[in-house]
Amino acid sequence: MSKHYKNTRNSSIELLRIIATYLIILRHFVVFNTFDVWSQTLSIKKVVLEGIFYPSGKIGVVLFFLISAWFLCESPTSLKASFKRLWFLEREVLFYSIALFGFFCLFQHAQINTQLVLNTIFPISTNLWWYATSYAVFLILMPFFTKGLQTLGKQTHKACCLICIIMWSICGGIGSARRFAHLGSCPSMGR
Repeated sequence: MSKHYKNTRNSSIELLRIIATYLIILRHFVVFNTFDVWSQTLSIKKVVLEGIFYPSGKIGVVLFFLISAWFLCESPTSLKASFKRLWFLEREVLFYSIALFGFFCLFQHAQINTQLVLNTIFPISTNLWWYATSYAVFLILMPFFTKGLQTLGKQTHKACCLICIIMWSICGGIGSARRFAHLGSCPSMGR
């Protein structure tokens, strides 16, 4: 990575992050809504909520992950550097975990139990927030992934990418369409 690139922000990447955030918010609008989207009768509203808003969050998460992976794998990485990043992530997540715990104890009178305290103290280990836990696992495995991808070579890497695109977009899309066609409650969709 050139020195000039490190000091300037790429507005295209920033725009992509904003779009990813918006897509995740759309999914949360469906999942955490006050009315039950899944039990509605077939209508334009249901198609928009289940067919566009709901799956858009997965796209947003993938975009965030790809942006992170791109920048992390672009720089030389060692296992020591990965654990340093992991330690920084753990401290950030722990700060927010304790702050939210305190807020809910003070203002929402949360019921304190052993599981809640363990989740608060060990948020990544207990999978309190799935994305932070997944990102932590990626940080640990990243040096190995990076080395493996560099060893593959350009042609094999292209073939691997093509196979992944086919497996998870075309074949995955067929599976999603079949689930959507049931139009009723979809417990398998991982709300």
